[in-house]
Amino acid sequence: ASDAVAVLPRRIARELIGYRPLVIRDLPFPSPDVGTAMTWPRWFDNQPSHRWLRENVEGTAKDLSSD
Repeated sequence: ASDAVAVLPRRIARELIGYRPLVIRDLPFPSPDVGTAMTWPRWFDNQPSHRWLRENVEGTAKDLSSD
C-alpha cells in the first residue's frame, strides 16, 4: 500500500512478485550493467568456515547469472 519505487535487477523483481503485489516497469532510459565483487581480508583465505561461505556465495551467484 505504497507509491514507493525501487530499481532492481529484473530477475530479483520477478522473484519478489511471488511475495508482494508489485508491478514491473521498464526504465525509460538504458541502464548500465553493475558489477559485483566479493572481497575479504587475506587472513581469512584458509579459514574453513570462510572458505565455505565464499564457495556458497559464488555458487549461488553463478546460478543467478544463468537466468
